[in-house]
Amino acid sequence: MHRTRPLALAAALAALAGLAAPAAATDVKGSGTVTYAVTLMSRTDLPGGRSVRLSHLKGLILADQDNSPLNLSPQDCFSAAVVDDQGQMVEDHGSCVAVDVDGDVWWLAFEGDSDGSNWTVTGGTGKYDGMTSGGTTESLRATADGRFAITWEGTLQTK
Repeated sequence: MHRTRPLALAAALAALAGLAAPAAATDVKGSGTVTYAVTLMSRTDLPGGRSVRLSHLKGLILADQDNSPLNLSPQDCFSAAVVDDQGQMVEDHGSCVAVDVDGDVWWLAFEGDSDGSNWTVTGGTGKYDGMTSGGTTESLRATADGRFAITWEGTLQTK
């Protein structure tokens, strides 16, 4: 199993699992999976056979914690990845937004390389307002038609 990047961001957000609206700062560890369908928006060729691929990822977050407000939340991500002449990702950066069943929104940023990816929550509304969080993702499986699944884990701090 090798680590992957853009997917990591979305999955990482799922780490918010088990979040409730606490009165004091609380650290919550979370984990789960995210499945994505990828749409290539554009490709720009670079010297040496490399390219930059801009993609839109549509995902669904599945949290390991049954009471997580993130469970079954849809997520949209945008990724800019440098790909080598063999089609392997070299560097990836992007952002995601997810809306939970209560209508609260949260955003994250991610970056990765061929060794893995890291994600960080950048903002949120409602129960996610003021939340800080971060973690990692790992690739489970990718299909030839652009779908893939990742696992995520991380810790979030609510205010």
